[in-house]
Amino acid sequence: MDIKKARPRTRINLTSNTDGRQSSRPLRCSINAHPWRLDLDWRWHQAALDFGCMLSINPDAHSIPELDHMHWGVEMARKGGVPAARVLNAMPLSDLTRYLRQKRRSLARAA
Repeated sequence: MDIKKARPRTRINLTSNTDGRQSSRPLRCSINAHPWRLDLDWRWHQAALDFGCMLSINPDAHSIPELDHMHWGVEMARKGGVPAARVLNAMPLSDLTRYLRQKRRSLARAA
């Protein structure tokens, strides 16, 4: 039995957890680009963005040919209306470095 077929889809309910407020903590969600998964479902992308999440697109690759699954994740992000500026692994290195430094500083202040 293929484990990808047997594993249930990720289920989250952002609306019951957020009440439309952005989180004070830096949240990141992953779009699993494997064609049998494709979660976070594109219908939840706008809710995740409204909540303040940054997203990443990941191929869930278990072999080199499965790296080609990235295009499915990109298509789902586009379908869900995710701008490239909110996708961590679509950022230019300088922007990603700046983002991570800012998050590290804000977490250090909160601790």
